[in-house]
Amino acid sequence: MKHAAEFQIGLSWSAEQAAFDVTLHASTSDEVRFFELPHKPFRLDLVTLQALVPELDAYAVSLSQQLFAIPKLRDIFIEMATFAADAGILLHVRLMLDRLAPAEYHTVRWELLLDPRDGKPIALQPRMTFTRFVNPSAHRTVSLRTKGDLRALVVAADPEPSELARYGEFGGGGRPLQPINSQEEASRAERCLQPIATTVLCQRGKATLDGITALLRDADRQGHGYDIVYLIAHGALHEQGPVLYLDSESGGVAPVAGGLFAEAMTALDRPPTLVVLSSCETAASAADPEATSMGESAVALGPMLSGAGISTVIGMHGRATVPTVEAFMPMFFTTLQQTGSIYQAMLDARTAVRERWDWWAPVLLTRLRAGMIWYSPGYLTPGSAPSMQVFVDAMHDSMCTPIIGPRLSTGFFPDRQQIARGIAARLQVPITPGSSNDLARVSQYLAVAHDARYPRSVLVRYLTERVLEDGGLTEADIREADEQAPGQVAKGPRLNRLISQIGRRQRSQDPEDPYAILADLPFPIYFTTSFTTLLEDALADAHRPPNIVDFPWDGGRVTNRSNSRPDPGAPTVVRLFGGFDDPDSMVLTEDDYFKYLTTWTTAKSQVLKGLQSKLTNNNLLMMGFGLDDWDFRVLFRSIFTMGGATPRLRTLAHIAVQVTPESDVIEADAVQDYLEQYYSSTATHFAVRWGTPSELLTELRSQWSS
Repeated sequence: MKHAAEFQIGLSWSAEQAAFDVTLHASTSDEVRFFELPHKPFRLDLVTLQALVPELDAYAVSLSQQLFAIPKLRDIFIEMATFAADAGILLHVRLMLDRLAPAEYHTVRWELLLDPRDGKPIALQPRMTFTRFVNPSAHRTVSLRTKGDLRALVVAADPEPSELARYGEFGGGGRPLQPINSQEEASRAERCLQPIATTVLCQRGKATLDGITALLRDADRQGHGYDIVYLIAHGALHEQGPVLYLDSESGGVAPVAGGLFAEAMTALDRPPTLVVLSSCETAASAADPEATSMGESAVALGPMLSGAGISTVIGMHGRATVPTVEAFMPMFFTTLQQTGSIYQAMLDARTAVRERWDWWAPVLLTRLRAGMIWYSPGYLTPGSAPSMQVFVDAMHDSMCTPIIGPRLSTGFFPDRQQIARGIAARLQVPITPGSSNDLARVSQYLAVAHDARYPRSVLVRYLTERVLEDGGLTEADIREADEQAPGQVAKGPRLNRLISQIGRRQRSQDPEDPYAILADLPFPIYFTTSFTTLLEDALADAHRPPNIVDFPWDGGRVTNRSNSRPDPGAPTVVRLFGGFDDPDSMVLTEDDYFKYLTTWTTAKSQVLKGLQSKLTNNNLLMMGFGLDDWDFRVLFRSIFTMGGATPRLRTLAHIAVQVTPESDVIEADAVQDYLEQYYSSTATHFAVRWGTPSELLTELRSQWSS
């Protein structure tokens, strides 16, 4: 059940008309409504608003009168607000302002909008939240961590005061910028973030763009990038766009274009989930509201960061005072750590400063509809959690089948979304930003533009470079891989051997490595869609040499014979989608997936002779998949087309989609509805568990051992 209603105002910029087209989106637990308003383009009178900047009350009235002059908008808002109040639930009010709109529209103080029912600020209503929302469809997804795994980076720029004051003459509204007490501000931020593991960068000359980028990149490459970046610096809004005043290496001022700062985030495989842009003035007042600190640059930089993959940005609009920041930030992060919800955190923090004249200064820009930045591991709906003893008993009877997806190696090997973005950026593939996350779609374009083998060659070359650069391999590791170490399962191209070296190191260093645990458990058969041989390597290292069966989806000859009675001592590994050791065998493009489904209907009986019951008559453990992954969707469909699959699957317990939740794929009802609608009612018997595969496998191994 949804615990909030939503009212979203969409303002899409039309450069030709120099105005906005308006759309409305209203939703409750029972219905979703979308309106394209048959109204003349909306033009905001910026001149009038600018003249009213010193008069906050008059500014709020003018802004509200202009927006709510659109009749349908006013009517639907009142209807939704009344509904939410009567139902005793929150109403999330979202303004989706086109990020391509000129910067002056982003610097409008939208947080001052008044409720047309009583004339009070919407953002201060006790059961409402106000958010600037970014359309999530054109952006990469965001993988969430558990609360205990969150990491933060606090950066406080500390340029030489005399040079900072000089920059203020032309970058800060004609007045000198005041020095920031970087140590004090960084300590305040660190206290707000406790107990999150936090790295602090605040020494003069260290908070350079290169220094910040290096910290982010190194953490990203090591697989534990920062979830929160808290930046304390001055800024300004120039005609060319927002500018940040960071440190130079000599300790002076380095003006950095906001676009360059955003580009540094774009280059990360896993950008931060939350960026806080903060600075404050000790002597600001309502009568002196011009931005001389981070000010207007923060709200103008927000859309740039969102376009770079940052899902949530908090900035300080105008000259936020120290008391406001001191009250707002601790409350925001306290609630955030308690609930994980940016909406609830914003509501509580805004309430904490409601008596301050600059209560409107904190601005929240997000593309997370569910609003969560961390998750609690466990089952999607606790009541659906199957007993682990069911799977232990099934293992005793060789009636439990693990199905392994490509995300099982996430954390020490790039996932397919990261790979797709990297290839699309390198080759300048002309597809939409949302599609650039999709390896099948990127590969399809390359296959059409060149030939069927080209995307395979590109993928192998790209990953070989990534592995050599970021895989942490020593020269001895590379030499051993190139010598094709005896006993190693991977005997194909160099890439597979290099990945096998990474896998061996990972298994030796991490007692909870999922492949090592899978190899320790006595499954007689494994199905995998991964291109790597990490599973096969782990089995060989565990002295369980696998019998490998490749599914010839491309119409090739069956080169491996399946064993109708798999042996836990020499288990069968069925590779459904090919592998790096034979690039032509990989199911990679969209056309490949469609061809796979066609071949499956005719060839599965021959290739999987004696093994089909392992998919239709066993308890299934599906791990290493995402809900929207091509692998997951195609594999699920494949299983349902097998004879007798649906009736039997409905009577057995299964665990599926056991991956870290991404951005908005976290609301229980939404996910269950998605599974049922997309995969049929059979999906109700697949318990969805949030968390890493290691967590589930560790629990399973513990119960098996006991």
